[in-house]
Amino acid sequence: SCDPDVDETLRLLGVDAPEIAHSPDPADCYGDEAHAFVHEMAAGRTATLQFDVECIDIYDRTLAWIVLDVDADDELLDVIDDTSVEDVSENEAVLSMDSDGSAQVLLNALIVRAGYAPVYDEPIANNIRYETRLYDAEAAAEEAGLGLWEACSD
Repeated sequence: SCDPDVDETLRLLGVDAPEIAHSPDPADCYGDEAHAFVHEMAAGRTATLQFDVECIDIYDRTLAWIVLDVDADDELLDVIDDTSVEDVSENEAVLSMDSDGSAQVLLNALIVRAGYAPVYDEPIANNIRYETRLYDAEAAAEEAGLGLWEACSD
């Protein structure tokens, strides 16, 4: 069982986000955009951490699924609406939507669905709770040419 300290570094399960610059290495393509997106989506929102088979990676980071509680008037739902879905509740990142329009959103899947990162294939077989959502999100983002799927194509 995981018992994270609020000050420790979290690793988002299933997400292979591009790297930001770490001197002397420059940022990966779309790294700065992905970094800004994650901070914007998480800032000021209540989040619940969910854990899977593995809790800690080889770098001693806590591995987690991050579920955001989103009010009906939250701009995050507009971001989801911009990911080429006809109905927000059909987006792979939306775990549930209440009758009042509020929702529970899986940040890990939103990052992938909005085109800020591909799925991190290596350990996903060990952390399977949302595996199908992530692969479906990646396929939809790639098909729609969202984010890095357009900006970083060769």
